[in-house]
Amino acid sequence: MKKSLPIIIIMIAIFVAFKFKNRQEVANNLQENLISACGQNAECVSNIKAKFESCFNQHYDNGSKVRAGSLDETKFKSCLSASK
Repeated sequence: MKKSLPIIIIMIAIFVAFKFKNRQEVANNLQENLISACGQNAECVSNIKAKFESCFNQHYDNGSKVRAGSLDETKFKSCLSASK
């Protein structure tokens, strides 16, 4: 048991790191796509930059061991479009 404990801890650490790495990749890609969709609309770009992180954090679920992370798109869109 003592020999397997470090291996178990390392496996858990890798799993947690992968979950957060994946979350950050999803956030970065989504933000880039949204800003790209704004085109030259400065108000749109500033709105996304101002609200993206808090809206994403509120509506992204990391998932579990067997379920992938997901974003509640409807609530995320509502959050971005809500006035301050």
